[in-house]
Amino acid sequence: MVANAIQKTVAIDREASFGDQSVKDWASLTANGFVVNCFDLDYSNVRQAKIPNKNLEQRAGATRAGILALRNHEFGFSRYLHGATSNAAEGAQAVRIANDELLYNAMGGEHRGYAAGIAAGTATAPTVEDADGDNLVAYGWSYFFDTSAGTGRFRQYSAVTEGVGSDTLTMVTGHDLHFTPDGGGADVAYACTAHYFDWDALEDHTHANHTSLTAYIKGRHSEHSVEAKGCSCSLEVPAFEQGAPIELKFAFIGADFDGDGLTQAALAQTPDGSPGRVLGSGVATLFEIADTASVLATQTVWGQIDIGVGVKKDPVSGINGLEGIHGYGLTADSYDATSLGFTVPFDDSWITAYRNETLYHVSIQCGTAASNAVGFHFPNLSFSEEPQRVNVGGRDGLALKFTCLERDVAQGALTAAQYHLARSKMYVLRVA
Repeated sequence: MVANAIQKTVAIDREASFGDQSVKDWASLTANGFVVNCFDLDYSNVRQAKIPNKNLEQRAGATRAGILALRNHEFGFSRYLHGATSNAAEGAQAVRIANDELLYNAMGGEHRGYAAGIAAGTATAPTVEDADGDNLVAYGWSYFFDTSAGTGRFRQYSAVTEGVGSDTLTMVTGHDLHFTPDGGGADVAYACTAHYFDWDALEDHTHANHTSLTAYIKGRHSEHSVEAKGCSCSLEVPAFEQGAPIELKFAFIGADFDGDGLTQAALAQTPDGSPGRVLGSGVATLFEIADTASVLATQTVWGQIDIGVGVKKDPVSGINGLEGIHGYGLTADSYDATSLGFTVPFDDSWITAYRNETLYHVSIQCGTAASNAVGFHFPNLSFSEEPQRVNVGGRDGLALKFTCLERDVAQGALTAAQYHLARSKMYVLRVA
């Protein structure tokens, strides 16, 4: 039967073990499995390699047939970054969505927070309901929502101190709330997810948080469907531009695949994913920056914003691995490649800051309502080059380029996961 080349459905699920060879029940996905909305799907490189047969050719035209080799493969697709359309109740944990599973695989670290009722306190030390505070951890993230103004911000706290009737959050330097908490308890610290670089999980394929995925790409007919196994993805973030949603580009490498005789799965689940909010739409897009000792403040930016994630996956090879692969690590340049670039109106104070080697932190947020807000945070930025004067539609601007650094935090009593959470060079955030 001729297969339809247009009609496609894509699903992913986390593997119980790398390259899990058991047959997936795509009609009943695990808690970490999703049918996904995506675009720019390309799986033309899901194919088996063929290598030359080097035996002598006894006659001039006696070309030898090649040898079937490894079934290692590549494919990719893009998705929109979006938040939740509803919020977890106070005391409840953020519900996972497909982007969480993909970002967790790509970055190695996932903080899935809990919602908490704000009891009182100050902008630098808000208090939350005692029972809710028990769920919060050092260097966690919440989406702090001012109910009277109807606006929220992603902010990080460095410590949670147990109290009587309420717990106190010590906000990370510069992460003061944008409001004074309501003593009547009307304000909320909504749950959010924060994905971050966990280098231990990324570079050690035996680490408990080192995940692999199976992907099922379904065409109209069974002969057009492919199940890719032992997959891991790298992450790119295309440039932010006004009038467009934020996109995430996932590039997968995999160890094995099945493309023959697959039972056609129904995939009746509702696909996960929506375009989310549009950058620059209304007044709901925020760009905040300050030196690392100061409170984040709104900054005008012109043109596009360029984010370099920089983390690239690399197979851990071996003859007794699954199709020659045991898991995945990182390319050598992944550790230093995270970057941020944007353009601001000309102000020579930026050049002075460059000379003084001033460090900055930046928060970018799309959406300020209680639901469907997303953001990125960069806690420690160093100029990578001198600010460059540029012309922006006849206006004088400065192009600023930064290298992302880890935040200097002592591990102390932090768990290994909390330590990576505290020191990450960037965070991908969404309200839940």
